[in-house]
Amino acid sequence: NKSVPQRLFVFSRRLSGLEEAMRIR
Repeated sequence: NKSVPQRLFVFSRRLSGLEEAMRIR
């Protein structure tokens, strides 16, 4: 399933963005 790694990558990217937002705040 190639969809799994892609989903994980997107999730990781989303988590990174959330961490950045929290850091800015």
